[in-house]
Amino acid sequence: GIADLTKTQIMRFCDENPGIVINAPVEGIYESNSASNMITDVESGADIFCFAQDQLTRLVEAGALNKLGAKTAETVRSLDTEVAVKAASVGNELYCYPLTADNGYFMYYDKSVVKEEHLGSLEDIIADCEAAGRMFSMECETSAWYVASFFFATGCVSDWTTDTSGSFTSVNDTFNSPEGLIAMKGMEKLVKSSSFLSSSNAADFAAATPSAVVICGTWGSSAAKEALGDNYGVAELPSFTVDGKSYHLGSYSGCKLMGVKPQADATKGAVLQQLALYLTNAECSLERYEAQGWGPANKEADATKGAV
Repeated sequence: GIADLTKTQIMRFCDENPGIVINAPVEGIYESNSASNMITDVESGADIFCFAQDQLTRLVEAGALNKLGAKTAETVRSLDTEVAVKAASVGNELYCYPLTADNGYFMYYDKSVVKEEHLGSLEDIIADCEAAGRMFSMECETSAWYVASFFFATGCVSDWTTDTSGSFTSVNDTFNSPEGLIAMKGMEKLVKSSSFLSSSNAADFAAATPSAVVICGTWGSSAAKEALGDNYGVAELPSFTVDGKSYHLGSYSGCKLMGVKPQADATKGAVLQQLALYLTNAECSLERYEAQGWGPANKEADATKGAV
């Protein structure tokens, strides 16, 4: 997995930089847990850690990220996509390294169950799953990140503004509205189905009662392909209908980021910044894309991946 690949990349970094020895363990955890762990105890937290962009402001407020120096920031801005650089910034300051630019979600599905002509309709897809006795996995009970897709579909917005320290200064959220009620009615169609499973795990395709649909991101592509084989399918999210009007489920265009914790030892801090820059370069980004399907934030890797 990614943890093993990262270990290999760190070893290569050490080989390419004689005199640098890194023996730190690499632990694979969910990005949301990574941020929570760091905020709980920054001093005992990891020196380098990865997280989703929606965790950036709380990590900055907690003092868990070492702001990039001017020269390093200039390098990152030149190497990575504009969207990814913005995701790694608070105000005009870069606080971390863009890792991926694909942190949205899609619909993976079993082509032997879900008919191609039904891909645009949530109601038809649910019916296909129910008829086959298969599950429809979407994490609606424990993740606002996935649930937001219904609200985006009806035109709701949730815009948050921060200052340069990462503190929130204003919010414009319209989820609690007539449009939000329509979103809830659309969500009800899924969660009341006998096929509904509140999950975003592509391993559901290989479960005892397998799912025919899993809503998740590129990180689930390998498991989905392995489980489904020739029946592997992937599509954008469908639309749902309420009171005769159709609403297309939304998603996110987001990034995964790599941060470095502030260090008392300036030499160690410099090495960690150098390592983070290396781990997010074109070569390492392409290796993650080939191994796990993670879409690169690095411009060179992003332009090259189609030819890989």
